Amino acid sequence: MSAIRKVMLCLTMASGLACAETLPDHDNRIFTAVPVAKLSASDLASAFVADRTAADRRFGGRAVEVSGTVRNFDPASPESAPILLQAGDADQWVRAALHPDRAVEIRKTLADGQRTTLRCFCEGLTDHVQLKSCVVP
Repeated sequence: MSAIRKVMLCLTMASGLACAETLPDHDNRIFTAVPVAKLSASDLASAFVADRTAADRRFGGRAVEVSGTVRNFDPASPESAPILLQAGDADQWVRAALHPDRAVEIRKTLADGQRTTLRCFCEGLTDHVQLKSCVVP
């Protein structure tokens, strides 16, 4: 492969990554969004582990209602810190970033080990399943 073709291939790949769709951290559509699914944090994480492509198609960019047990919660942490929901094994988590307009209010109602339900947009899987703009339904 010529050097020019390699450079063009790299530029094409980089531009594709730059255009990748990501969810905003502050998305007011969550207040009226109808969830495509209501499931546990464990079931959501399992769906991504079993078939990431299928889970991305089903949940990616869409509102979901997720229930789970809050873990490692520190009430003194910044309001922008995500809430961790236990998803099976000790090393599996669903990370729920709270909607900035509701974060303080929601954090006041949470405690470590408490079960909660959140409506969020599902961003997908990185090291853990990522949820954004989470509110209490």
